[in-house]
Amino acid sequence: MKAALLLLAAGEGERFGGQLPKPLVPVDGIPMLRRSLAPFLEVKAIGEIVVAAPPRFLREVQTLLEDVAAVRVVAGGATRQQSAQHALGALTADVDIIVVHDAARPLVSRNVIDTVIAAAETHGAAVPAVPVADTVKRVREGFVEATLRREVLRAVQTPQAFRFHIYKQAHERATAQGLVATDDAALVEYFELSQVAVVDGSPRNIKITRPHDLALAEFYLRHPQV
Repeated sequence: MKAALLLLAAGEGERFGGQLPKPLVPVDGIPMLRRSLAPFLEVKAIGEIVVAAPPRFLREVQTLLEDVAAVRVVAGGATRQQSAQHALGALTADVDIIVVHDAARPLVSRNVIDTVIAAAETHGAAVPAVPVADTVKRVREGFVEATLRREVLRAVQTPQAFRFHIYKQAHERATAQGLVATDDAALVEYFELSQVAVVDGSPRNIKITRPHDLALAEFYLRHPQV
């Protein structure tokens, strides 16, 4: 089984703030992008890695990753979905599995990576997820419309993994129809190309969106027993 990683790092982090784009921000002394990439370099099945970087900071990202032979850096698009398409188009080798990860999740574990790849190989598509702790309500125009059953809800993370032909077809159809989704699995679901298996994610696999998320990530790194 051969796999490729699409590492999406093109967001400049408007909500995060600061002078650097979010992928270059240090997380406990190491750039977020390097932390996000590190565990994937240990996965033997992943033979090719494409990083979608902020177009304005393409050279900086290339310099940051110039010592990693398996990595190719391309300019990302205006949306996450466009960045994924740019990265997909830059692949040079035939692969069985596409793995997609957000660089804003620098604490991803090797266990989550291995589990989601194995599930995609078996089922066609897979995502990691964690149970939702809070009560979730659907709201319309400032008023509660419904209270959702917490026990059937999951908060989905990355990496997500897909058989190559499923992933490629999902993006081709989305482009043709002008469909935009917040994650890749939603495209697969919409076009009913595969059932999407759900595997255990990790509470530590947080997405860094705002400064307090960075503080939490650094706390986790300094307290691995938590």
